[in-house]
Amino acid sequence: MASVSDNPVMVTGNKYPATRIQSIDFLRGVVMVLMAMDHARSFLYNSNGLSPENLSRTTPALFFTRWITHFCAPVFIFLAGISIYLLGQKVKSKKEVFNFLMSRGLLLILLELTIFRFCWGRGHGFFEPFFLLLVIWAIGISFLFLAFFQYLPYRVILIFGLLVLLGQNLLDNITFPEGSARATFWAFFYKGGEGNIFGTIDIEFLYPVFTYFGLISLGYCFGYFFTPAVSMERRRKLLIYLGTGAVLVFLILRYFNAYGDPHPWQTGRNFIYSVMAFLRVTKYPVSLLYALMTLGPALIVLGFIEPVRNKITHFFVTIGSEPMFYYLLHLPAFFLLGLAFGFNKFSLPVVYGFFAGVVFLLYLLCRWYSAYKFTHPEKKWLKYI
Repeated sequence: MASVSDNPVMVTGNKYPATRIQSIDFLRGVVMVLMAMDHARSFLYNSNGLSPENLSRTTPALFFTRWITHFCAPVFIFLAGISIYLLGQKVKSKKEVFNFLMSRGLLLILLELTIFRFCWGRGHGFFEPFFLLLVIWAIGISFLFLAFFQYLPYRVILIFGLLVLLGQNLLDNITFPEGSARATFWAFFYKGGEGNIFGTIDIEFLYPVFTYFGLISLGYCFGYFFTPAVSMERRRKLLIYLGTGAVLVFLILRYFNAYGDPHPWQTGRNFIYSVMAFLRVTKYPVSLLYALMTLGPALIVLGFIEPVRNKITHFFVTIGSEPMFYYLLHLPAFFLLGLAFGFNKFSLPVVYGFFAGVVFLLYLLCRWYSAYKFTHPEKKWLKYI
């Protein structure tokens, strides 16, 4: 989760550089906080084998604790695409963007296979021939993809992103023989699930990459709206209209079970469970309805929040301007809490307490780190974190 701006950020006090767009950092910060909520639940909540999205057994509190975090991955990678486009407007050549994306992408994949793998495995099985590839892997490989794809014309990138978003669910029924090389490729590229390499290494692709290639491409094209060629007033209107349109399309398609998700919804035992069924769309792989449900509100927030400046926006901007630093600290923090107090032993309210404490501490650390980078521009390696 590397920030894609090479500009040092100073968000302590009331300072915020004009070279950055606060609404993007704000929304990224919201995403990072929600992500920590999900990871606190994964490491600390005593589920007793209960899946948050199993509507026959879950509770509304548990369901919505999980559901709200569904915004994280698609919104983050969409915002990354926007930032990469803006980076391309600042540097001298696409080669610089290429080098940036390759170095960041490879770094993220390396971290996924080492530090984050160790944390998610809770210290066990690190040397076993099994790899669970999660969201950092998807972001990293999407960076590698865009490193090459950004050389194509803007219009081609936009058409590709739209085709992926709108047409991805046409591929739902494509399957290949289990255990075959084609099945492994399809799991990596679109379907998700388990695959095998060299006959000895098992891999589970929880985040297949095809849809994320489309989302980062769309984000890249949306970056144009954040350039000086588009006024803030016009940008805000476009974002709010497009976001509202995406939400309306989601509501219509989902209500009629028309298209966009392989799992139709049905009314539940009461109103709240019907709402939960309606919102339980497919994340693995990302469906059209999942993308509309998450990106629509994200665009609306981007439109409304841009002129807002207060202590709340400052809090999220501080975190959102240092996503890599935040991520590097938060996952080991929950891992260490699990080691100290026990994994998956706590009720949901207690988990929320741990989550709030960790996030506030990380906010203070991000504020310190942001100021440190601002006052030490000679330390070039800091831009990698």
